[in-house]
Amino acid sequence: AALSRWARPFSPLAIPLAEAACTAFAEPPERFAGRGVVGLRNVGNTCFLNSALQCLSACWPLVAWALRGSELQELNTDNVLGTGGVLARELGHTLRMLWTHEDVAKTGGIAPDGLKAALGRFQSQFRGFRQHDAHELLSFLLDGLHEDCNR
Repeated sequence: AALSRWARPFSPLAIPLAEAACTAFAEPPERFAGRGVVGLRNVGNTCFLNSALQCLSACWPLVAWALRGSELQELNTDNVLGTGGVLARELGHTLRMLWTHEDVAKTGGIAPDGLKAALGRFQSQFRGFRQHDAHELLSFLLDGLHEDCNR
């Protein structure tokens, strides 16, 4: 009797591919030990933005993507649903600053003012310095990132 598709054994190629995928999404390499734990200065009343950025900064696959500068290669500036790559570039820049900035102790943290300005430019509710919901910000930012890099 034929095996159902769910009972078939794994292909010999599947295990190395799965291991490679897990390795690619593992913890940061040792050379990044102690990095990424950086203070973010408020730009007005932007603790909602800072908390969302700290969450994104803890997502190593996204950080690795930004450290490689992948957003610059994957931009789709022609997507009418995107921001012309502005949000992707600003998020990539901010994540790189969080993970590579050498003088954070001297400066007292990083101010994500470029990302804040870009968010306000494309979503009016994020203009100014009022408090907002971090979930709404994450939803808008991740959707913008998706559209900016969607081919």
